[in-house]
Amino acid sequence: MKMRRLLACAAAVAMTLMYFPAPERTSGSGGAAPVTSWHDPGLAEYTISDAAQLAGLALLVNIGIHFDGKKITLNGPIDLSDHGEWTPIGFLDGDGDGKPFAGTFDGGGYTITGLYIDDQDRDYAGLFGYLTGTVRNLGIEGAYVRGGNMTGILAGYVNSNGLIEDCYITGEAEGGAYAGGLAGNIANVGAVTNVWCAANVGGNMYAGGLIGLLDRGEVANCAALGAEITGKTVAAGRVIGYNYSGTVHGNIAWDGMALTAGGDSVSGKGATTEEINSGQAFDCLFGGDWIKEAGSLPGLREPVPMPEHLKPDDPDDPDDPDDPDDPDDPDDPDDPDDPDDPDNPDDPDDPDDQDDQDDQDDQDDQDDPGPPAEELKYSYRVEYYIDNMSREMICSVPGGTEFFAGRRLAPADVAGDLGPDWMDALNPDPDSRGVALVSYPTISGDGTRDVVKVLYMSINS
Repeated sequence: MKMRRLLACAAAVAMTLMYFPAPERTSGSGGAAPVTSWHDPGLAEYTISDAAQLAGLALLVNIGIHFDGKKITLNGPIDLSDHGEWTPIGFLDGDGDGKPFAGTFDGGGYTITGLYIDDQDRDYAGLFGYLTGTVRNLGIEGAYVRGGNMTGILAGYVNSNGLIEDCYITGEAEGGAYAGGLAGNIANVGAVTNVWCAANVGGNMYAGGLIGLLDRGEVANCAALGAEITGKTVAAGRVIGYNYSGTVHGNIAWDGMALTAGGDSVSGKGATTEEINSGQAFDCLFGGDWIKEAGSLPGLREPVPMPEHLKPDDPDDPDDPDDPDDPDDPDDPDDPDDPDDPDNPDDPDDPDDQDDQDDQDDQDDQDDPGPPAEELKYSYRVEYYIDNMSREMICSVPGGTEFFAGRRLAPADVAGDLGPDWMDALNPDPDSRGVALVSYPTISGDGTRDVVKVLYMSINS
């Protein structure tokens, strides 16, 4: 009943725009006919190895075989490029008649490429249309999914304890109400963990880099890395379009992502291009069997090539007109060789030039007394990430990360109610102790959950 009401409201904002051009593909089912010979009702585990068998899974689920309590594993990558338009696995019709996939789908770390849907009249569009089971260890690369309400590349609708974990997505998704790069709607204790998504997303109502609508579900330890999120009428979010009553924590999002319509309703901690390329953005994400390498995104069998929009500017590219480091660009206001640039470090008239003998902030300036000794006495390293609500450690940073040098922190600098007793318990040495600082914005729907960095303070010699 609730779902029918949601879709009735969404009908008022039917899709009228195409945000991302569809690639040229053949219409209809295309490719080989679905193969179901692999299915034996007496077995508990199955292996799928090609597009025809995967299409057979969709056929079986869509006639009511839910695979509840059973497991399906891929034993190699699957290319759907020659399959034509994909029929999602599972669906929910307007009368609430559901045909979900309720089993476990294990991608084995392999990828599905060439996923293609272009049907604005199809609600619950995605690789899976309706999911109440588990999908894990799967990569989907280069997908194009354009559907109606509840559209996502991996799943349109995830409900009733459905789980998506250890997956990654690249491509483009657009829909009507509730469009997400990963899933359109997560509801009723559905959960998403350890997933990154570098997809462009467009939707009429509630578009999110990962999830369009989060309704009594959880999204944790994920990364939204797409270039563009567009909501036509209502909110767009880097991570979630609209959080109705879900739990959100430990997520990050690329800080260069373009958002239109409604603002960033639910965001993750901002991650810069530099942090993403160095791998620092993923220090506390994608552990276990994930493979991480600087200059690439985390992968399940090998690192994933960095998408173009996340690559840093090449300072040696002579053809990049927007390269701020291009010494031959006469119109670049930040050109370090521009004698008229007030920020030019070699400009003798620059009052902020550290080499300027008249600069009071220049530590080499004999007339500059410099900062008080107390200001440089202490340095800090990130040691832990703590959940300020549960006091549970999210993860540690091996060896610590140099953070800054400066004054000793006063009690007013300490985050929330993490007082001196709590810090002393972490490290009782008064001259070398843990100090908690709020470093992320509030990222939960109820406004109570903060993530804090615990810093290790040491005295500089």
